[in-house]
Amino acid sequence: MEELLFSSLPEETEALLLWRNGPSVILGRYQNAAAEVDLAEAEERNVRVARRLSGGGAVYHDLGNLNYSLILCCDDPDSVSLAELTQPAVRACRRMGADVSFGGRNDIYADGKKLSGSAQAFRDSRLLHHGCVMLSTDLSVIPKLLRTKPGKILAGAEPSAVSPVTTLSLAAGRPVSAGEFADALIEEFGRKGERRSLPEFCGEDRLDALQARYEDPRWTFGYPPSYEETREERFPGGLVRVHLRMEEGVIAEIALSGDFFCTGDPEDLCMLIRGHGIDTDLLRLLQTVPEGGIIHGVTPSELYRLIAG
Repeated sequence: MEELLFSSLPEETEALLLWRNGPSVILGRYQNAAAEVDLAEAEERNVRVARRLSGGGAVYHDLGNLNYSLILCCDDPDSVSLAELTQPAVRACRRMGADVSFGGRNDIYADGKKLSGSAQAFRDSRLLHHGCVMLSTDLSVIPKLLRTKPGKILAGAEPSAVSPVTTLSLAAGRPVSAGEFADALIEEFGRKGERRSLPEFCGEDRLDALQARYEDPRWTFGYPPSYEETREERFPGGLVRVHLRMEEGVIAEIALSGDFFCTGDPEDLCMLIRGHGIDTDLLRLLQTVPEGGIIHGVTPSELYRLIAG
């Protein structure tokens, strides 16, 4: 819906969209999904992985977040600063009783801990500035889902900066609801216009087409399109080394080496894997391999984690 508004608003029309969603990891436009997210953990927890339009790092969303999208008319994106557009969110946080400040490249901090990040995209004289504010997010799951080992997969993709995090409720010393913060955010952005519905701007067919693209694994897991990587890990069954070459978002070549034991031929397993993307469909594929076709002492989930990085 955000992209629908971004691309379909009538000329000179601007909008503020407030929204929430269920547990999900949202990747920056130029990030490598396997490098940023423990995909097996996300699958196990039923956490969706999605890729957004804007750059920046990966963030975790749940219903304890409130996200905002500001769509503005803009001929020169270099004339608009992230700090300036983030100030209404800073002021809204302060209205909740939290001592916060803008810091780093695009974040809001309380006591040195991040509680909000923002990013931008520009297209056809229109600027999208959006951010997420953690009101009462379940912080315990973030280190389980987001990887904190920099440089494991370089691959030309942009790694996330790792920051200690907090929530607005913790910073304010009281529960802050989405409705209360939404009201403050609307006032601080100074948006007095009327509420409108999406079908007024374009048909449902465009919304369906955008939904299909965002659900396409090639969009979520296909960046960067090509890279090579070798990584290894020692399991109870021995050392396993994975040699991987990705092309256009799928595994073009894979080879396994190490001092492990395997009843079958590892090349048969590699042939099964080639042509697949590094997404949770690969994990489900590995789980269908008959016992003995997987390396001894290495579970399908463990092998998937090694392949995914």
